[in-house]
Parts: sequence; structure tokens; C-alpha cells
Amino acid sequence: MLTLLDKLKTRLVLFIILFSVIPLVTMAYFTNVVYHETVEKTKIVLESEAFQRSNAIKLVLDLRTQQLQTFSGIKSIQEVFENNGFDGLPKNMIDDFKIDLGEFQEHTGNTDGFRNYKFIDKTGKIIFSTGILNVGDDMSKDPDFIRGLHEPFTSFVYDGYNRLNKIIVPVHNHSLEHADSIGVITAEIPSKLVDKILLNRHGLGNTGESYIVNKDSMLISDSRFANHEKFKQIVDTQPISECFNNDHNITSLYPDYRGILVYGSSICENELGYVLLVEIDESEIHSTIQPLINQIILIAGVIGVIIFGFIVMYIKSISKPIDQLVNTCKNYDVSNLQEINIKSKGEINDIVKALNTLISRVKNNEKEIESNVNQIKEKTKQMEKLATIG
Repeated sequence: MLTLLDKLKTRLVLFIILFSVIPLVTMAYFTNVVYHETVEKTKIVLESEAFQRSNAIKLVLDLRTQQLQTFSGIKSIQEVFENNGFDGLPKNMIDDFKIDLGEFQEHTGNTDGFRNYKFIDKTGKIIFSTGILNVGDDMSKDPDFIRGLHEPFTSFVYDGYNRLNKIIVPVHNHSLEHADSIGVITAEIPSKLVDKILLNRHGLGNTGESYIVNKDSMLISDSRFANHEKFKQIVDTQPISECFNNDHNITSLYPDYRGILVYGSSICENELGYVLLVEIDESEIHSTIQPLINQIILIAGVIGVIIFGFIVMYIKSISKPIDQLVNTCKNYDVSNLQEINIKSKGEINDIVKALNTLISRVKNNEKEIESNVNQIKEKTKQMEKLATIG
């Protein structure tokens, strides 16, 4: 059978547990809020970085494409295409061509500028080349040539040592409006500017990176985790399939090509044949909010300890007078009513005062009863006397 004190202690223990859980629940709630806010901010940063880097790459490639288109309209270049090569061209025209080509090369960056030029007439025959292909080779079945007859575009190629940006533009006869192209010019440029854009890791922490993947799911840029693996590393992740299958951009949590969970954002450049990704490891996001979580845990722990200490002290402050009160009640001599003398504060003192008030009233009632009994006894004696006389 539980005593009053045992019951009180049990309730107080439950009270301690309840108020210890409150800081833990509060901590869990704020930790969850902080984590989700951090994730959302990270997603916004990734989307912004992906958008800016994609636009910067397109600006670089558009500029190079415009430069090559401008070059295709130079008079000496037009004459080479109209003549289907250099055979039969006067020496002064050939000299003009060499001068124009040299000036264009110098203007567009020399060693960092265009290289591996190919002039291809509308039948697919190479009429001029500075690359490995020879004049006269047939390119009529080449997809780049076929597409280049109708529109300018760029692609990424790999020469076995370096990644290059290939620029393909149609050549039009400027003397004829709305005429079909008379050929195609292809040239290649080093990807240094694109690399600078991709390898700039400002704002991407210790594990963030940006890279591009082509339609063959092949990594075609440097990676901080797969260096020198361009055009070798297969990247078959969620953003790749979403881009080339559904033409969608995504910002989500997914495993990257290393199998590590990352938060990433993609920009699908389907027409250009690649998708750009900006990613950061999920573990780094956890590490950034871990100090704050530790502070929340510390605060919750301090609050729990304070509550626990306060209640323990409270239990100690009331357990002694309760014990005294219980023992006094058990051993109380009802034949000798005396006031209970227990020094306490708060509710126990109120209980003692109430008991003493009750004892005082009982004593007063006893006196009244004794007085009434005496009166009855006196009247009884008088009646007995009267009865004797009668």
C-alpha cells in the first residue's frame, strides 16, 4: 500500500519526466526547422550558381560563334568558298586570305583562340584544313557538317589530351539574300574559359563542384573528385535522365556518380547537348548546422538540469514535514487533544493550521458536550428527588 508521501513522490517523478521531455521536444522541433531552412537556402544557392554558370558558358560559346560567323563573311573567305578551294585563285587573293586568317587568329587570342580550321563546301568536301584531315576528304556524312549547313552550334570534343569547344557555322554568300549556305566552317578552341567558370568553387564549400555531362552520360569537364576522368567517367544520375529524357531541370537530393548523397541543381541545355550540374555533399550541410544543433542540445540540457534540480529541492523541502505530519497523525492521542507543532512553509503549513483549527473546534465541542452532560445529570437528580417525595 503506497503511503501519501510515496504517491506524492511518484507524481513528482512523473512531473520531472514530463518537464524534461519538453526541452527535448523543443530541441527536436528547432533542430528540424533549422535543418530545413538550411537545406532550402542551400537549394537556392545551388540554383543560382547553376543558372549563372550556365549563362556564362553560353555567353562564352555565343561570343566565339559570332566571331567565327563574322570571319566567314570576310571577302577573302567568301572567295575561297566560291572558288571551291585555292586552285585557280590569283596570288593576291591567296595572300589576302592568309593575312585575314592571321589577323583573325591574333584578334581572337592566338594560342588560346581558334585552331584546327576546316572549310567544307556544300557537297561535304574539305577545301581547306589546318587540322589532321586533308583537303579533299569527304565529310558529307558527318553529322556536324549536315547540321552546320543549316545553323551555327557548338559541341565539346576531346583530342586525347585536352577538352576543346568545337564551333560550327554555316557560310552564306553575302551577295545573295536568303540563299542556302555555300559551305561550313568548323574550328576548335581550348576550353580554358569554360573551365574557369566550372572550376570556380566560390560559394560551394569544401565539397561543392560544378561540371557538365553530355548526352552519352559522359563527364566532359574536370571534377574535383574525378580529375583527369573527362570523357571517361560515366554519370548516370537523376538529373541526367531528367534532362535528356524529359528536358527538365531539377534541384533535389540524390546520389552522385560517386554514390554519395548530394544536394544538386541542374540546368538542361538539351539543344547544346549537355547538362550542367552544381552539387554539394549532404554531409557538409549537416556539418554546417551541427554547431547550432550542439548549442540547442546544450541549452535543452541546462534547462532540463535546472528543472530537475528545482523539483528535487522541492521534494526535499516538503518530504520532511510530510513525514512528520504522517507520523503525528498515526500516533496522535485522541484522548488528549493537543495542537500539532510542525514547522513548515507553503501547503504543509496550511494543512497543519487546518488540522489545529479542527482540533480546537473538537476541544470546544467536547467542552460543550461535557457541560450538557452535567446539566442533564443535575436535572436527573432533581427528577429523582421529586419522584421520591411524590
